[in-house]
Amino acid sequence: MEVLSGILPIAKSTTSEIGSIWASEEETTSGWNLTGHGEPYVDCGTIRFRGCLNVAGHHQALDREQNGKAFVQAYRRSCGRKECPICRESWAGLEAGRVEFRLSYYAGKWRQPIHVSVNPDPILWGMDFADMRSKAYKVLKRVGIVGGSMIYHPFRQNVSKKWFFSPHFHVIGYGWHNGFHVAGWVVKNHGVRKSVHATVMYQLSHAGVHKYFHTVTWFGELSYNKLKAPILVEEKPKCPLCGLELVPLIYVGEGKVPPPIEEGDYFLDSCDWIEHYGRWG
Repeated sequence: MEVLSGILPIAKSTTSEIGSIWASEEETTSGWNLTGHGEPYVDCGTIRFRGCLNVAGHHQALDREQNGKAFVQAYRRSCGRKECPICRESWAGLEAGRVEFRLSYYAGKWRQPIHVSVNPDPILWGMDFADMRSKAYKVLKRVGIVGGSMIYHPFRQNVSKKWFFSPHFHVIGYGWHNGFHVAGWVVKNHGVRKSVHATVMYQLSHAGVHKYFHTVTWFGELSYNKLKAPILVEEKPKCPLCGLELVPLIYVGEGKVPPPIEEGDYFLDSCDWIEHYGRWG
C-alpha cells in the first residue's frame, strides 16, 4: 500500500500542543493510511450492463414505451475495496448499511444510538495500536457506553488541509455520558444521530486502513461474542417489470444507437443485447 503523502509527523509532547520534536514519517504512520489511497484496478469505475431479456413478461408494462423492451441497467463496476480511490464510496455505503443493521439488533435499555469520539492525549500516541484500542474500549465502558461500533482515525486535517498524525476513535453505539477526561483520554458525546448510515459513511470517508487491522470493530454488548445478529445480505437487483433477477448483459447492436454511457435504467430493443455468462462485479 502506498504511504499517504503530505502527512505531518507526530509531536512527541505531553501536552495537546504540537511540539518541536518530530518522529519520522514511518514512525508516524505505522502502516496506516486513509481510505481511497491505494491503487484502483484497471476496470474500476467502468460502465457495465445488467438487465432482463424476458420481453414476454414485459408486455403488461403501464408505460407503452416499455412494452416488449429489454430492461437494461448501466452501472459502474466496483471492486468493493476501501483502499480504492474510485470504489471506496461504494464500499463505505455497504459497510454503513452493515453497521446500521447490526445496531438495530441491540435489545438493551438504550433506545437510540449516539455518536461518541474518544481521543487519547499525545503522550499515549506512541502506544501499540492494539493496546490503544483495548484501552479505548475500557474507557468507553467506564464512562457509560455499553457497546457499539468503533472506527479508527489515525489522522486529522489542519487549517491548511494537511493530514497529520492524531489518533482517535469514533463510536456509534449505545449508552450516555456528558463528557469526561479519563486518565489521559477525552471522551466527547456528539449526541443522537439523525441518520446512522450518513454518520458512518462520513466517518469511513477518512478512516484508517491497515493490512492487519479491521477499519470497523465491535465492542461491549454489541461485540460478536455477545450479540448474535444475522449477517446483512445485499439484495440482488431485480427487473422492475417482471421481478426476475438481473443478469450480466453485453451489447451486440451494429449500426444502431450505441449503448448507454451514463448510469441509469433503460428500456431498449432486446435484439441488441445478449446475456453474458461470466461473473461480473
